[in-house]
Amino acid sequence: MKLVSVDKSSNKNKKYVATFDLGENKTKRVHFGYSPMQDYTTHHDKQRRENYRARHHTGKDAKPDTPNSLSFHLLWGNSTSLRENIKTFKSKYNL
Repeated sequence: MKLVSVDKSSNKNKKYVATFDLGENKTKRVHFGYSPMQDYTTHHDKQRRENYRARHHTGKDAKPDTPNSLSFHLLWGNSTSLRENIKTFKSKYNL
């Protein structure tokens, strides 16, 4: 599996869509991030990030192609930069 891209979602209720290459000409698109809500990449509040991560701790070790994992690592990751969080995510999961 390989993370191909992270783009704005076409789903009005979601922020982003991640596209994964599964091999053999198969792809998987996963929409994640509830659009009306802020996340760490937008508000930069470390306490809110810690609270989110405590509530959604299962995302830490979830499969990479799930909304839970994508939100935990990309929107609520260690950096306020989505780009940096994507790099860390790819490294963690060897994508």
